[in-house]
Amino acid sequence: LLSSAYLFFCCSRIVRPLFLKMIYRVFSVLSFVVGMEEMSWGQILFRWTTPEPVSLLNAQGETNLHNIQLIHGHADLAYGAILLLMIIASLSSRMFAGLSRESLFFESVLQLLPSRFLLVYFLPACVLILCLYFDVHEYANGFIIKGEEELAELLGAVGLFAYSISQVSLFWRLSRR
Repeated sequence: LLSSAYLFFCCSRIVRPLFLKMIYRVFSVLSFVVGMEEMSWGQILFRWTTPEPVSLLNAQGETNLHNIQLIHGHADLAYGAILLLMIIASLSSRMFAGLSRESLFFESVLQLLPSRFLLVYFLPACVLILCLYFDVHEYANGFIIKGEEELAELLGAVGLFAYSISQVSLFWRLSRR
């Protein structure tokens, strides 16, 4: 996720329209925040103890926001919704490609849409995480493998990394013309 954040920042430096620069900067910041959240803002790397007030609020006793008791129960739903949006965007890319490309805005939106090849990552991640949220997992029904949340997060992160690489590659090629 941190690599994706850097690659999205590179995209923001390469693209020309200001609104695309801003979109890629937002992608960069969000990827950075999610990456740091997954590492508990460095706690996993540097092995510091969680401050007592944070530990009382955090479902896993870590230094992060997504495990705070108010958010913790809905984080999987939010992640599933984001993955579902990526799937819809990916599936709609062909539909948009057939439409008129007269405006710079429309052409830019087309460039933002993820490739259908990325469904290999986003679709199983979405299914796994939504099954977890709706209690269709190994603890409830023996339906899905143990550790599906980590697998879903890994698939989503790899898909995001592949998307960020494809975007940098696309804009790098376009800038060299």
